[in-house]
Amino acid sequence: MFETLDEIYSINDDLAVQGVRKEVGYNKKGDKVVMIIAATGTPKHNAAQRKRSDLLEQTRFNEAQHEKVIAEIIAESILLDWSGVIDEKGKPIPATFENKLEAILKYKRLMGMIMTTATDMSQFRSNVQDASEKN
Repeated sequence: MFETLDEIYSINDDLAVQGVRKEVGYNKKGDKVVMIIAATGTPKHNAAQRKRSDLLEQTRFNEAQHEKVIAEIIAESILLDWSGVIDEKGKPIPATFENKLEAILKYKRLMGMIMTTATDMSQFRSNVQDASEKN
């Protein structure tokens, strides 16, 4: 079926800013682990990048430092919240900037999943979110 460019590329701006729910599994208590992920290119994301533009430039030849700056941008502006994330003792870990940053740096696949979701604009169409909320 042919789609118009508007149908293919338009997104729900509110959804892009407020984020989409991404269920990533279950914790050891059996509760769902859910990440709330905003799209790239939102005003908050752009501001976080601008705030660190000098650091991005200064660290571009040092992979570990550059990755940390990128992780800071993600923790501040893309990974908005989470639920079901617990520590070894089963206590909830709040979605603070520091906790999100630590998790993103520790778990490379988490960073990858966040960025895959944040850059997939099809995730931020109203009909996609409506369908996932019904399941």
